[in-house]
Amino acid sequence: MKSDFLVLTAIFFLFVSCNKNERKLKIIDFSKPVYDTLIPTKNNSYAAAVYKINGSVNDTVLISYNGIQKEFFGDFKYKFNMDYYGGINVEFKFDPYKATKGNISITYGIY
Repeated sequence: MKSDFLVLTAIFFLFVSCNKNERKLKIIDFSKPVYDTLIPTKNNSYAAAVYKINGSVNDTVLISYNGIQKEFFGDFKYKFNMDYYGGINVEFKFDPYKATKGNISITYGIY
């Protein structure tokens, strides 16, 4: 009983102490890149920078998140997670590169 209380208390403080800044995109226009910047809220704590992507494209696209670039092509589903403690902006960039059509869903954020 005491251990259940401690676990619930820890979970509660985890949710209360962490802030969330999240965006969702649906990309079907491959004529131009997409740029965005997540700005951490001052005096809030964060633990991770994450993006999830899934979709299908006819050629290579480039995703850059927090300075790390990755290529995707064909059908794909991917999740990227890194430590993040606030203090710096997190940049997101979608570059259609060689792709001219497709359908991509992206969720990215700092938590």
